[in-house]
Amino acid sequence: MIQPIGFEKGVRKVYKLKKALYGLKQSPRLWYQHLSSILGDLGFKTLPFDEGVFIHHTKQLIIACHVDDLLVIGADKAVLFKVLKVAFIKIKLKELGLVTTFLGIEINLDLKKRELTLHQAKYTRSLLRRF
Repeated sequence: MIQPIGFEKGVRKVYKLKKALYGLKQSPRLWYQHLSSILGDLGFKTLPFDEGVFIHHTKQLIIACHVDDLLVIGADKAVLFKVLKVAFIKIKLKELGLVTTFLGIEINLDLKKRELTLHQAKYTRSLLRRF
């Protein structure tokens, strides 16, 4: 029988990890459970048809989550930053500023005109070049 490197002959021990390691099959599930627990404590609920979207009705905040990317949307900037400050304590987050792309969708936000444009022009051009 071939034994894994580091497995000592005659020693039969199994260790339980206290936290998930990047790349393990269970890691995405454990990350989601951790994130949803923290956001649940802050008053967020998941949408019934998409568990990757968290909504806080009274604070008017929406957090869309895909793997380890979070898109945070809110009506009041002060409330948004107050909630994020609490989340920053429990999770290592890196603020990247105003969103330009999310899940391959390009996002153009014009605050003066109060316009939001979503498109996939770059993706469409790459498909045209490919085919």
